[in-house]
Amino acid sequence: MQDHLGIDYLFEADTPSLNRKLGSWRGRISSLIRYASFRDGPFSLSVNQGGGFVNWKSRNLWPNLQIYFNPLTYSLKTPGKRQLLKPDKKDGFALGFQPCRPMSRGEISLNSSDPLDAPLIDPKFLSDKRDMYDVEAGIDFIETMIKSESLATIIKKSKSLDFLTSSLEEKKEDFLNRAVSIYHPCGTCSLGQNPDQDPVALDFKLQGFQNLWVADASTFPSIPSGNINSAVMMMALKAASSISVQINNKLNKIR
Repeated sequence: MQDHLGIDYLFEADTPSLNRKLGSWRGRISSLIRYASFRDGPFSLSVNQGGGFVNWKSRNLWPNLQIYFNPLTYSLKTPGKRQLLKPDKKDGFALGFQPCRPMSRGEISLNSSDPLDAPLIDPKFLSDKRDMYDVEAGIDFIETMIKSESLATIIKKSKSLDFLTSSLEEKKEDFLNRAVSIYHPCGTCSLGQNPDQDPVALDFKLQGFQNLWVADASTFPSIPSGNINSAVMMMALKAASSISVQINNKLNKIR
């Protein structure tokens, strides 16, 4: 099993942000009415308003960090857990990152013989020490960004961690305490050629079964560098084509 681990850093700012609309019930209700009437406004926006992939001190030629930007800050009832967000009343923005290619691998196992019993899931984030390099690279990127003239001139204060006074060790400890899953779990039923290591064959059949196929993110041999949605759709298209051919071949033999 693999997943992306990410973190957001929140900053109070002296420039208008989505908090002005979404930080009060009146603003949220008016935004909802606007969306229902015209399909625009804050509720028509995606979760993150900016972002991309950057190569920041990467050990490879390709990007090692995915960056997120959102003109909104929020409060969490339970630090370290992703849940329904409560937008703050004061203006602010969020910057976040996730390492693209984690080496750490977790596991999922049965909790009991009861098929309705929830499985045991252990992502084992950062169990591979090599992953801390990209965490440090991400921290350095965020610090460089907030020190830039464009952001330094509008930041009033940090709401999560003071980058200007914290040491690298404190920033790493903050990451360990607050980083959460980006909800990209995959790889628990990988596709491959080796039946001793890969539960799913290249034709998407579960090894040892004649009429059971698997076609979802669990078949990824390794995690994609970013959001897995498009990769899942690509896998589904390939699987649908392969399974259709297999079924048609069986029907033709019967005929």
